[in-house]
Amino acid sequence: MHRSYESLTCRRPFTSSVVAPAIPEIMKDFRSTDAYLSAFVLSIYVLGYAFGPLLISPLSEQYGRLPLYHLCNVLFTICTLACGRANSLGVLAVFRFFAGVGGSSVFALAPSSLGDLMVKEKRGGVMALIGLAYNLGPAISPTAGSYLNAAKGWRWIFYLTAILGGIGTVLSMLCLSETYEPVLLRRKAVRLRKETGNKNLQVRSDADIAEDKLEAFRSAMLMPLRMLFLSRPIFFTSLLTAIGYGYIYVLYTTLSTTFVETYKWAPKSLGLAYLGTAVGNLIGMLGGAAISDGIVKRRELKGDTRPENRLLPMVFWWPLVSIGLFIYAWTAQHGMHWIVPLIGTAIFGAGAMSAIVSLMSPQSASF
Repeated sequence: MHRSYESLTCRRPFTSSVVAPAIPEIMKDFRSTDAYLSAFVLSIYVLGYAFGPLLISPLSEQYGRLPLYHLCNVLFTICTLACGRANSLGVLAVFRFFAGVGGSSVFALAPSSLGDLMVKEKRGGVMALIGLAYNLGPAISPTAGSYLNAAKGWRWIFYLTAILGGIGTVLSMLCLSETYEPVLLRRKAVRLRKETGNKNLQVRSDADIAEDKLEAFRSAMLMPLRMLFLSRPIFFTSLLTAIGYGYIYVLYTTLSTTFVETYKWAPKSLGLAYLGTAVGNLIGMLGGAAISDGIVKRRELKGDTRPENRLLPMVFWWPLVSIGLFIYAWTAQHGMHWIVPLIGTAIFGAGAMSAIVSLMSPQSASF
């Protein structure tokens, strides 16, 4: 069971944040001063995150988790290496998009693998461990990226990430195993047909599927879109999560300009500006989980076991997103001490992360 934990706690979600401090150097290297283009180069990685799960999740239901893990790991590693070799902003943006598609397997497959490996009652602790890993990345990677950028240049950020990605890919190929039950049962059925000569042995779930495999494949690929647009709870919670991630990358885009131009920070120290968001994320994750657990337990005592009870803390935490952004923008505009904008980013991070944690919890995912 432990062999699949490495894939759940890998480093890919932080590739975009580790690049953020180097964006000014990237734009300078390609002789561009377009602020919108710099924001696009940073955030297009997240666009890959958005499109990737629409393909990865249904494909994993058809062919299993393991082939998708390997394919996404290879795609991420190759495209990240290609980013380091890019000779134009257009090429860099394209490969960052596909690197994001590969990296999105963390969000598309990790909850599925967790569901395969553990019973519902024991998933909370592992989700907290995964959430802790998610928060360590934004705390460490921008700082490391800023120093690496100052020492070796922005291309080495991608080279080092690709090296780590390659190591992770090799380890996953050696250590990971399939966890998806229907795929495991199909393999067992194939073995039994060979051993017994009984060609009628098959998995019960496969017997219920129509013989038209193309139609079954098409239905699986369209299922995420149907769930998104036909279920109001899924649509609105997905929209809220998208807004939260959008604000995060708006903030990441402006941090470098704010602390270099307004507070005259050295480029190699720029990664420290991201610590406020990381601390806020940690507070939001722990606080949101604790409050959510408390609400769920109290309501269960009253006989209310609805999964959406996990979402109630968002009512109190989400306003912190607006409050934190206002504090950050207003204090930075008026040149107040640099600690005050960082406090604003921490408040913002707490609000954004608490909402995301509520949506990613195993119980709320079932509604």
